[in-house]
Amino acid sequence: ISIVTGYFLFGLMWLLSCFTREPVCAAYVKYNYNGEDALNNPIFMKTNYILAVSWGVLYILIAVWSWFLLHSGLTVLLQILNNAATGAMGVFTLWFERWYPQYIASRVVK
Repeated sequence: ISIVTGYFLFGLMWLLSCFTREPVCAAYVKYNYNGEDALNNPIFMKTNYILAVSWGVLYILIAVWSWFLLHSGLTVLLQILNNAATGAMGVFTLWFERWYPQYIASRVVK
């Protein structure tokens, strides 16, 4: 129960942060982009809102499949899937935070 609840609440935190001025990921990444000034950059903020939703949805999905895998006794598969999913999302995040702002900026310039 604690594994599933933890993932679900963590996902909910990421999703609910999208209804605030500063999504979770922007709160700690902004220091790499001029601190509080980054919060005034619409491209920075949109990038972080998208990433916060992505992480939130992932953690909710992890909670759901963890529930089924735990009840099926497939704890090894649970560990592999959960670690692979968060690792893949980490790789996606690194790529997306570089690609998306450049993509949006190039569309604005045209």
